[in-house]
Amino acid sequence: MINKFEKLIKEAGKIGLEGYNGDFKTYYKAERNPVTEYDTKIEKFIINYITENYPDYGIYSEEDSKRSEGIKYTVYLDPIDGTVNFSRKIPFFCISFALYKENKPEIGIVYLPVLNQMFTAQKGKGSFLNGKRISVSETTDMTKAIGATGFPYDKHISEINNINNFGTVLKKVQGLRRCGSAAIDICYTACGNYDFFWELKLNPWDMAAGILIAQEAGAIITKIDGSDFDLYGDSIIVSNKKLHQNLLKLLL
Repeated sequence: MINKFEKLIKEAGKIGLEGYNGDFKTYYKAERNPVTEYDTKIEKFIINYITENYPDYGIYSEEDSKRSEGIKYTVYLDPIDGTVNFSRKIPFFCISFALYKENKPEIGIVYLPVLNQMFTAQKGKGSFLNGKRISVSETTDMTKAIGATGFPYDKHISEINNINNFGTVLKKVQGLRRCGSAAIDICYTACGNYDFFWELKLNPWDMAAGILIAQEAGAIITKIDGSDFDLYGDSIIVSNKKLHQNLLKLLL
């Protein structure tokens, strides 16, 4: 089944590239929270495929659907994760697609069209980047660690904004990155480019695909207080097993 979805997301990526290499309109859902016409085009393309071929699946997508209760299979979709980047012709954006069975991840796909990087995972079968198996880093020393994070759109008005956390962690590690896509950050942690990732106030479609890819690559995933991760929760930490406790201490 995953092969069908990989082809679907590849085709959706072509739509994204059409927009990225051309012209498009950008709107704002809220202050500092843009959406482009290609967010909608990609979403409609994927949703149409799912509804035609898997009519009993629920769909929970960023732009145009609501969570379906009591459905055995649910698709979590972010048609463009990294819309700000896409809108400014910055190549760090992706399509994030996940299939959950009874609230448990079964398939995760994250595709970066410009870089032609496709991260995939099936439950119990490992994680892959363009068909090559991946795993988390082996870094043990925080001073040599590279991490990633992001900030919520309402950081300018909300007290829960991750700014203090950023300053605390930055002083203890080799470096921090902020690429503007949580799904990419999680996948780059899964393949060892980053040693860890954390963020606050994400939505389920931002994380649903990436967490399976990270888990199958050997990552530990919790909330920033160390409690069990919740797809509908308020925070996430993804890291290798050797840095997780140190990172928790910095963020508590």
